[in-house]
Amino acid sequence: MTGASEKIEVEEVIPEEKNAAAGQEILTVTNRYDRGEFKKDLRAGVILLALCILAIMLLFDTFHVDITVPLVYQGGDEFSTLTNARSLTEQAWNLTANRLGAPGIAEYYEYPTSTLHNADLLILKIYSFFTDKVGLIMNLTYFTLICLVALNTFGVLRVLSVRRSLAGMAGMLYAFSPYMFWRSESHIVLSAYMFLPFSMLLCIFMYTDPDYMKIGRKWPGDWRNWATVVFAFLIGNNGIIYYPFMTGFALLSVGVARALTDRDIRKVFRSLIPSLMIILFMALAYMPSLIHILVYGKTSGGVDRSGALSSAEEYGLKIIQLFLPFNSKGSWTLSQIIDREFINLEPINENMSSYLGVIAAIGFVILMFVLLDRRKHADVRRWQMIECLSVLTLGVTLLGISDGLGTMVAFVTNLGLRGYNRVSIFLMLFALTGLALLLDGWLDRHPKREKMMLPVLAVVTALGLWDQFGQRWDVLQTEAQMQADEWYSDEAFGQKLEDTEEDGAMILQLPYHTYPEQGPVRDMSDYHELTEYIHTSTLRFSYGSMNGSVADRTVQQLTSLPLEEMVRQAQADGWAGICIDRRAYTDEESEDLTKEFSELLAGKTHFVSENGNLEYFSFSN
Repeated sequence: MTGASEKIEVEEVIPEEKNAAAGQEILTVTNRYDRGEFKKDLRAGVILLALCILAIMLLFDTFHVDITVPLVYQGGDEFSTLTNARSLTEQAWNLTANRLGAPGIAEYYEYPTSTLHNADLLILKIYSFFTDKVGLIMNLTYFTLICLVALNTFGVLRVLSVRRSLAGMAGMLYAFSPYMFWRSESHIVLSAYMFLPFSMLLCIFMYTDPDYMKIGRKWPGDWRNWATVVFAFLIGNNGIIYYPFMTGFALLSVGVARALTDRDIRKVFRSLIPSLMIILFMALAYMPSLIHILVYGKTSGGVDRSGALSSAEEYGLKIIQLFLPFNSKGSWTLSQIIDREFINLEPINENMSSYLGVIAAIGFVILMFVLLDRRKHADVRRWQMIECLSVLTLGVTLLGISDGLGTMVAFVTNLGLRGYNRVSIFLMLFALTGLALLLDGWLDRHPKREKMMLPVLAVVTALGLWDQFGQRWDVLQTEAQMQADEWYSDEAFGQKLEDTEEDGAMILQLPYHTYPEQGPVRDMSDYHELTEYIHTSTLRFSYGSMNGSVADRTVQQLTSLPLEEMVRQAQADGWAGICIDRRAYTDEESEDLTKEFSELLAGKTHFVSENGNLEYFSFSN
């Protein structure tokens, strides 16, 4: 347990200015970080990392499962991550896929999300230097994200002078959030919320220090200004547009609150400076796409987000879901409540990931009432930070809830933002930080009770993790073997494809399916036709071109022909064979296709995957 004497040294706090109307002192606080504290924090960080790795090993049972098999393998967005992993083992980056989109090359310059999550892509790329097993690459990336969330949360709370034990507790709980388990590898771009602690730190700087982001001669001498540049770069390259946008909204919230308190409109404009930095780095990340569009013009249909207004309502945050776990963990009473409430909360979709966990839920409730406390507090600096978190909690909640500010944004803009329930991971961070600050202040006032707090915090953290683990534990355990069987079957099918056809051969895929986001067809999920690409390294496939592109239209026209004419034309165009995803057809339709192709290609190589999902007919072998 870290005592008060071990905390970060803080220079003497001197009232810098005073708002006579508000009657509140505005304080300038400068942290001075000595080497001794850094070494202690480094040791604590290593311990925290070890605890994270141990928790990962226990939770995901890495002692018994094959870690090369993805944790999630259902044909959803995790297939996009696996595709990125495969592409990054074969080429520099993800803006093209040389083996997808045959007879051309798939290009994703016009898919904005391809350029706005470079942070997690970089982690994928790093692991791709050491292995070409894409399932292992994705798993290691996901585990790394968990560890980074814990370490960054710990580091930010130490900058705020929170005790190491409390900072470690908050880091563990935040890293292993229900949100992390629900998003998992299906939405790995959202599981990569490791920079949100930096977003919160910027907001606290803005709220507590009148000199932060103040343009003038002193600007270059303030380390926080340069840290803001680095943080803006990281935030702008993470979480597609959601985390940068929500960070900007949070900064605006504290800027408005500070302006109202101080009666100084300049605080609003100052709060926009970090947001403008984030926008700048997002623009730089998008530059390859912009240059490509300017040079070649718009070559595809892109992604339709015209229904963002209705989707903002459908995927909005419901406050009850912050407190109501989706998994009753065996409690009959809780099960009855969940069944009753969730029936009345339709539509239930990804917003089920909003549960904060018991400990963060307590912090959320406290922060919602902090602004009603008008008492003067001796520790002005700490209380200002708690006030800031309260402002953020209120503002971000209003942004996320159905019929809230997010719906208004969707109404007046064309940003395409839909999933405003995703603010819940911001709310969890604010709640845990608020609790840590309150407990830290209590320990300052009662230093004799500090020694007994270590075992208490350990128990509380363990119970909190058990509560949060329980939201997905059963799903992870029951799905593991099923996904492994599916993975091994597809892997064997890919190997047989490569044994059958020469390197570089083009494989035509049925049914024709537009990319991206056409949606599932019967039992074939949106991205199941990426399966063959994921499990091969030498063959080219028709699926994967952006909808409306030349290659996409070519494949659409070819596959719309009658079967006999399609086979004849495909052979003439240089295709090596046809691969069918049988999940997209009824049993009767699948049998008819098999019969017709067998007659047309009698004597040619024909095989079906062990799980019966994939079928291949070769034209020449």
